[in-house]
Amino acid sequence: MNKSLLVAICAVFITSTAWAASTSGGVTDIPDGDAYVCREGSGGGIGVRADGTSWTQGAGLRSDDDIPNCASQGKIYYTQDPQSGGSGHFVGARWRNTCGMCDDNYGRVPYSQRSTDLNDCRVTWYECEKLSGCLLEVCEGMSSWGTYSGTSSNHNETRCNSNTNKCEYRCLNGYYNKGGTIIMGGPKRCAECPPNADCSNTTQPYVECHAGYYLVSEGNAISGYTKTCEQCPSLGQNNVKGRSAYGSTSITQCYIPLNTDILDATGTYLFTSDCYYSE
Repeated sequence: MNKSLLVAICAVFITSTAWAASTSGGVTDIPDGDAYVCREGSGGGIGVRADGTSWTQGAGLRSDDDIPNCASQGKIYYTQDPQSGGSGHFVGARWRNTCGMCDDNYGRVPYSQRSTDLNDCRVTWYECEKLSGCLLEVCEGMSSWGTYSGTSSNHNETRCNSNTNKCEYRCLNGYYNKGGTIIMGGPKRCAECPPNADCSNTTQPYVECHAGYYLVSEGNAISGYTKTCEQCPSLGQNNVKGRSAYGSTSITQCYIPLNTDILDATGTYLFTSDCYYSE
């Protein structure tokens, strides 16, 4: 939905007292003993009130222009009428921009001021300011940390990235990041390093299997992936163990080296080159 359409929709519904008072600010009367009272605006929207009076932009309430970094902007309408509710000595009808929802990485901040042209009215509205901190319960992995500064607990380290205002985490040494989808309040997915492997301090689902083993990964993108290091298969009746380089990630990287004698039911034979496992 484009922003101008969204603003137009907000302008239609912002006259609702429940919206203005509960989520995007509102209007209160300043009791000063005079014959007038400030009321929440109703009907008409930007245009003409039911009594024929035009709504105009309020004065003296910070900037009334479009609110920067606001994803859902609306308007608060307010009037100053006689206490009796009659139409005599009507003072005016005003509006002021307010924000119902800010863009990502911005938070709503309330402001409250007395109107200078309808001075029985105190108006409370919301603007958007860049967040200065993170919700550390909801974190994302990161490929490179650079200089670390954060807190350690439950097999992970967390920090707030001041450039993105997002929480980031990495697993402590001896643990690896399973990946998967992190939900509000959910645990960061650091699992203990499997046997026959090394797991360095990293944000990636990174496990290095020892020589003679290969990596097996089971799971999915939602729940994450469990890593194990399986030993390379053996060959022949003399049980010659397969070999692999450190950090091998597939069984097809396992091999029997050249010049190895293999014994089976038909006799003994010699590999004249490295023989790799085939699936």
